[in-house]
Amino acid sequence: MSFSTITESIKNLSDIINKIAPIEKVYLIGPIENSDVKNIDFNKNDLIFYIDGGLNFYRQYFTNPAEIPLEREIFIGDGDSINSQGQQHLDKLAHTLLPTDKSYSDLEAALMAIEKSFANAEACSLQAINFLGGRQDHHFANILSFYKVLSRKLNIKNIEVDNRMTIINTGSYCFRYHGSISLFTFDEAKVSITGQAKYLLENQTLSSFSSHGLSNEVDGDVEITTDKVLILFRNEV
Repeated sequence: MSFSTITESIKNLSDIINKIAPIEKVYLIGPIENSDVKNIDFNKNDLIFYIDGGLNFYRQYFTNPAEIPLEREIFIGDGDSINSQGQQHLDKLAHTLLPTDKSYSDLEAALMAIEKSFANAEACSLQAINFLGGRQDHHFANILSFYKVLSRKLNIKNIEVDNRMTIINTGSYCFRYHGSISLFTFDEAKVSITGQAKYLLENQTLSSFSSHGLSNEVDGDVEITTDKVLILFRNEV
C-alpha cells in the first residue's frame, strides 16, 4: 500500500473517531489470549478498538456487552488472524481493512488514528488487552508502538497493558501494588519515586536503555513522577 493510501485510511478512521466524541477511555483489544483483565464495566463515553484478531474476543471482557453501542466499536487490521467467530462480527462494525504486506503493524495503524484524533482532545486513558506474550518480536514491537505514541506529547494519560505493564506519560502516576516492579526509558528522564517502595528517588536521572530501574520492591501506594515517558513492569512472583 502506498503512503498516500495508508494516510487516507488513517484519516478516514480518525474521522469516525471524531464523530463519536467525547471519549474518556479507549480499549484496545489484541489477538493474544494472554490477559489478566476481566469484568470491565463499559461506560457511555468509552471506545473499543478491535485490533485484527482481537475481534475473536468480541465483547468477552465486558460485564455489560448488551449495553455497548455499535458506533463505539471499531475494527482495524488486515484480517490475517481473525477466526470464523470473529468474522461474524466484522460487517456490522465500522472498520478499516489494511493490506497484509505493509511496513507497520495493525496496532501501530490504530495508534496513528488515535494520535490524529486526540491531538487536541480532552485527556483520555488507554487500556490495552491481549498484547503481551506470544511471539517475542511482536511483543517488543507492541511496546515500541505504545511508547512512541506517548512520546508524541498527546493528551493521553497512560497506557495500561494487560495489568502487567504501564506506559507512563510525563507527570505523576499513582498506583497500588504488592511485589516487584521495574522501570525503563528510551529517553533520559528525571524521576521521583515516593511511597511504599524499597528504593526511593528524588528527581534523579534514569538513564536511557539502562538496567538502573530493575527490580524495586513495593508494598502499597506508590507515586512516580517523570519528565519523560517510562515503561513500568509489574513483575510476576
